[in-house]
Amino acid sequence: MNFDDILSELKSKKDLYHLSSEFYRKLDLCLFTSPLLLLQFFNASLPTILKEIDPSHVRLTTTIIAALSAAFMAAQAKLAFHFISAKASHIAITYHLLVSEAYFWKMKDRISGEAKINLKERNQNFKQFLNQMQKIEARSGKDGTLLGEFVRKIVGRKMERRRLT
Repeated sequence: MNFDDILSELKSKKDLYHLSSEFYRKLDLCLFTSPLLLLQFFNASLPTILKEIDPSHVRLTTTIIAALSAAFMAAQAKLAFHFISAKASHIAITYHLLVSEAYFWKMKDRISGEAKINLKERNQNFKQFLNQMQKIEARSGKDGTLLGEFVRKIVGRKMERRRLT
């Protein structure tokens, strides 16, 4: 294992968490935010329309729409896609910093290799980098259960398409 291997692994993890963050953000927008906006719009505008047609159903209609809105809000709070998106985004930022750090160490190793610095010192640098990387990864709050297998497959397909283009 060398710096190139670690750099490519960190880049793929960064992409995985970044695309997962986007996926959960879009999922929250499509499943909850947009329908809630529509329900609130109908709840605000239907009473004025229904008053002219049939005033007796205004209360019932607004109550039903308010109940649907409450159910959507409860589901949104329970699933917490926005929190998962934010957490994945923070982990992606951490991996972005690790990619930068790995690139720095890769260049430093390349320069020391050209300068004929002894192998023992280069190995020490590599071990030092690995220790730093593990500490930062542990502090990032990376959770293996954050991304389900379904999301990993979807994001994996997106990453594959990006590599092909």
